[in-house]
Amino acid sequence: MYEEYAEQADNWLHDKEAFLANEDVGNSLASVNELIKKHESFEKTLEAQEEKVNTLEGLAKALLDQGHYASKQIKSRCQGVLIRRDKVKQMAQARNKKLNDSKNYQQFLKSAKEVSHCSFLGVMWTKIIKCNCVI
Repeated sequence: MYEEYAEQADNWLHDKEAFLANEDVGNSLASVNELIKKHESFEKTLEAQEEKVNTLEGLAKALLDQGHYASKQIKSRCQGVLIRRDKVKQMAQARNKKLNDSKNYQQFLKSAKEVSHCSFLGVMWTKIIKCNCVI
């Protein structure tokens, strides 16, 4: 049973590490919002899987307390899963920050574009472009 939980945890962590390796932070406010929505769903999945990792840790502890003949391997594998789980949590936090920074940047770009359309400089820039004048 322990080995089954450990294998599931390894596979699950591998999938989550691959998801978090995605560097796409969006190129528009809409795309960033969609990525944030997907990331929020991902974080809920992380929370839900925490119970399974805790179960694995409990099984490992019980086997170690019983003096299981493969205690060294059990301890090593469990520690590996826990370290990877913590790394995935850190990666998720970092990705969340990147996405929120990207959202702030896209909002800034949108605001700057709106301001430039109605400002004196925006009007002048439009006139310069229309007359092909060089600054």
